[in-house]
Amino acid sequence: MPRGKPNQIIEHRLSMGSYEREAFKQYQKSVTLKNNVESGVQVGKAAVVAGIGAGSVYVLYQSYLLAREIAESMGNAVDEATARAKRAKDKIVAELQEQSGDAILPTPDNIRKFREELRRRTIFVKPILKFLNPFD
Repeated sequence: MPRGKPNQIIEHRLSMGSYEREAFKQYQKSVTLKNNVESGVQVGKAAVVAGIGAGSVYVLYQSYLLAREIAESMGNAVDEATARAKRAKDKIVAELQEQSGDAILPTPDNIRKFREELRRRTIFVKPILKFLNPFD
């Protein structure tokens, strides 16, 4: 139920002397200082959190760059190992062609010799390829 209009107005006044005014000023200053310190602490916390966030983003970005560089280096190493293996195979084939003339007949003996020679000359590539692809 709504209240009715007041029919009279009562005014209350407090009077303070100089001692009370000084005490109130000191209290007001202490409350203001406390509020300023608390707001400064909050700003400091926000700055620390922002700094941690920025640092995390920076570390993440640097990790990405490092991973990309490592992947590129690994790709170059694989390409280089593949090129070496191909050159070794071509050299073996050329030597076998010189020994048997221009045509290499796919006899079991020639195939066995070719495989042995290829294995002997490319033995250094296997650990590299195993390191680059351990699931192979």
